[in-house]
Amino acid sequence: YEIVPAIRIEPTPEPLPSPVAVIEEPVNKATVENFCLAIQSREGYIAPNRQYPKGTPAWRNKNPGNCKGLDGNFLVFSIYEIGFAYLENYVRRVMANKHKAYPKDPTIAQYFETYAPSSDDNDPVSYANEVAGKLGVTSSFLIKNLI
Repeated sequence: YEIVPAIRIEPTPEPLPSPVAVIEEPVNKATVENFCLAIQSREGYIAPNRQYPKGTPAWRNKNPGNCKGLDGNFLVFSIYEIGFAYLENYVRRVMANKHKAYPKDPTIAQYFETYAPSSDDNDPVSYANEVAGKLGVTSSFLIKNLI
């Protein structure tokens, strides 16, 4: 007899599956809610912290849009949800051309010329570009096209 060393045969690994292309539907960020959240961010709606021990005025007033009344004073709401709903309703009135202070079918840039005018020490161009950027659109986007 001759002793032959055993030969170990490794199983052939199964081929990896071909990558499957996943087609995702684009997410439209240009919504009324996201528009309002971008305004809230720009307006500085900040809860109490080290820098703002009592929170910002927008936070204390539960007014995420820093909206003003006809008397020129900032509105004060009892809870955040009412303040946010007011801001959303305000935007929807502009979208529907039911707000006299705005031109017909304003762009985001035109919206902020009225909402945050330079006469109130705002920078409406910067404001419009910031909000538009968060929505993934340009400042020439028409407000009425928010969903």
